[in-house]
Amino acid sequence: MRVNSLYALAQFDYDNKIFLDATARNDWSSTLPPANNSYFYPSVSASALINEFFDAPEVINQIKVRAGWAQVGNGTTPYQLNTTYGPQAPWGTIPSVGESGSLKNPQLKPEAVGTTEFG
Repeated sequence: MRVNSLYALAQFDYDNKIFLDATARNDWSSTLPPANNSYFYPSVSASALINEFFDAPEVINQIKVRAGWAQVGNGTTPYQLNTTYGPQAPWGTIPSVGESGSLKNPQLKPEAVGTTEFG
């Protein structure tokens, strides 16, 4: 199994009050068919220090709000594309090998899951 990746991160802020982070990643997995072996997953999050926009009571030193969105991807384990052979019950005293009973999907695609958070 082999996975090659590229990753990028960008961070921005405005007046040390509003912040934006963004990431981008692309993976290429050897366990997926060539037509589907590349998968991209980005993320973005933003936050703001609310207390910097108005005077808060002295007992409060920071009020922050944050929102984020991300998508993650994943390949699969090896040997999911082609029929494989493995040990079977012996034939008498002779060890035997047989074909797997699982059907394989030659158009297998990568997993993709998205998430959103607020706080």
